[in-house]
Amino acid sequence: MTIKEENISLTQKGTVVVMKQDVPDKELNSKDILDAINELESAIDQLQSKLKQTEASIPVMKDNIEKNTKMFSKVSFHKDWANKIQDSKVKAIVDEIKEECFNQVNETYKIDPTLTDEQNARQKYRLYLAAMSKSKRIVEEINTKIMQREFYIEPKIPNPWL
Repeated sequence: MTIKEENISLTQKGTVVVMKQDVPDKELNSKDILDAINELESAIDQLQSKLKQTEASIPVMKDNIEKNTKMFSKVSFHKDWANKIQDSKVKAIVDEIKEECFNQVNETYKIDPTLTDEQNARQKYRLYLAAMSKSKRIVEEINTKIMQREFYIEPKIPNPWL
């Protein structure tokens, strides 16, 4: 099936529609041709310059990759140790701030009558976790990935409203 209107034709081709548009002929004078040539020369020069800069930076990048890989190997040896300490810090800080965050959510949360009791409890829980994650101690002492895991991705803190 083909629909043709003015300079546009639409043709169904399997699961897609192909749109073709007629473009009117354009006459180019000598200035137009030379302007186009100048633009293309400039674009080629810029691309060649960028290519040279990139080629010059490759050895430096390779050296940085090698240095960072060596440092990563040294530092990652201590990853399990650091994770254990961060996990215990999260638990300790949560124990200290949970009552304050609980009270804060209870004071500020307005029950939504369009939600069930369980849905309201889950909303409060989300706000509770968010309040904990934004506490000064968590922000200052806990690694960002650990904080995201503990409060957003895989929260292990029980919901006090359920």
